[in-house]
Amino acid sequence: MIKKLTNNPLTRSGKSEMSPFISLHNDINSLFDDMFFNNFSLKHPFNSSFLEPKMDVLENDKGYEISVDVPGIKEEDIDLSIQEGVLTIKGKGVTKKEEKDCNYYICERSSGAFQRSIALSNDIITNKTEAVYKDGVLNIKIPKEKNPKSNAHKIKITSK
Repeated sequence: MIKKLTNNPLTRSGKSEMSPFISLHNDINSLFDDMFFNNFSLKHPFNSSFLEPKMDVLENDKGYEISVDVPGIKEEDIDLSIQEGVLTIKGKGVTKKEEKDCNYYICERSSGAFQRSIALSNDIITNKTEAVYKDGVLNIKIPKEKNPKSNAHKIKITSK
């Protein structure tokens, strides 16, 4: 028996009369997408988590203590600033994988940039802010005072 296809490929149930083929097509597309894009990005050094590095922000009476995970980023490629009570952290990175005595079929380089901004209270002392970069973690200490007098301030990063 041959079914007659109408102009509307949807039946009363809302499913296409060709749904087994469309479903198979979608499953195969999903399989290839997962295999080549999703799993690849987990191994990729500049995946979406690179574009938004993880950070811990602790606030107490003395000030803020902020830790930002930026593995593989050089100190000179990180920029910190505080302006109008907003801490902005910017960074960029490039990876190169080079192996000697290998035949390359694929050789990929990656680059990426990020920017994170967080609003702080108005009682911070910007010119006494300290930032230390060690082992892929940027630690920032921003003290507080009762009568803030600070304006925009660029923060120098030191290595340990």
